[in-house]
Amino acid sequence: MTRIQKAAILGMAVCWALAAASVVYGQASTAAANGIAPVKACADVVNFKIAGTNVQITKAEEVPAAPPGTVRASMTLAPDMIPVAIPSYCRANGVIDPRTGVDGKVGTATTDAANSEIERGARLLPHRSLPHEIALKKASADLSGEIVAAAENKLILSRYDIVYVDLGASDGLRVGNLLYLSRSRKATELAKRLNHPFHLPDILLGSAVVVATQPHTATALILKVADPVYLQDKVFTTTK
Repeated sequence: MTRIQKAAILGMAVCWALAAASVVYGQASTAAANGIAPVKACADVVNFKIAGTNVQITKAEEVPAAPPGTVRASMTLAPDMIPVAIPSYCRANGVIDPRTGVDGKVGTATTDAANSEIERGARLLPHRSLPHEIALKKASADLSGEIVAAAENKLILSRYDIVYVDLGASDGLRVGNLLYLSRSRKATELAKRLNHPFHLPDILLGSAVVVATQPHTATALILKVADPVYLQDKVFTTTK
């Protein structure tokens, strides 16, 4: 399981734990039986533990609900206000796999430049300058995965946004490969009542190009979109 997948599981578990605080006693008892005790307040998430893991939540804060028309999806690419209300939620920061430096020592570094806020617990990667031009390369295999995260924690994605996918170099993905973005199509109520087996083609949302790879993950730049793109939308390559 990749680190990004672990992060996704952590986020889902935290949200589940918060939601469990408002359910009936019987559901809470079931959660306790599974080894995950529900929390009652956002601040209590700091003490949240998952048996068998090294997860450490260092900070938790409640983000208040936002009325319709008060939040922007993006300051540059989608400047229009979101027309629906955004519910309150608990934002948690933490560490999934705590590590120390060489010989158990903690290293010190100086920040030379930053594109956004750097918070305690942020992960470090070796610096690699991204190329100004990327030549498109035909994929060597038909791969499929999904968008697991986005730069700046964006929820609604559009053209020129940076996304992270659960495919990497070990899967055969290379810089310059073209990723197609899609979403499963839902059957209408009439189609469901017909009770006839059929397969609906996915909705093609757009395309992205791979700009960097890690062994099990990759970074891609969205090039074209026909509809808004969201986390967990599908990505795939084609050799045709």
